[in-house]
Amino acid sequence: GICLGHQLLALAAGAKTTKMKFGNRGQNLPCVDKITEQCYITSQNHGYAVDASTLPEGWQELFVNANDGSNEGIYHTTAPFFSVQFHPEANAGPRDTEILFDRFLENVMVFADPASPAELKARRPFTMSSLQQEVPKKMPRKD
Repeated sequence: GICLGHQLLALAAGAKTTKMKFGNRGQNLPCVDKITEQCYITSQNHGYAVDASTLPEGWQELFVNANDGSNEGIYHTTAPFFSVQFHPEANAGPRDTEILFDRFLENVMVFADPASPAELKARRPFTMSSLQQEVPKKMPRKD
């Protein structure tokens, strides 16, 4: 799911959403991949956020907003479900996260084909870097 779809997936899974004081609106908003710690530039326009502390068993946070720490993505640890609050399809702006569409199509093809090997269906954890040909090196943190 994307944007409202993200919130609907979270609610269907049993999580809760909260109204944000101002919301996240605009382009060039940084989101951090919780698995790889890579930061992506995103476009956003939302006034509610998924409360990550209410995610049920089997669900994990995928992205968090680097500015305010709000949830920006979730994934299921054993099923091919994931969603993001931001807009990876946005044009005339950041396109860092278009790769999510590749992952979605890959999930559809693998899980729709009964002949797909079990190891493909069991591949976890979810990572965007698994789709990238060259993963940028992490910048050292200044403590």
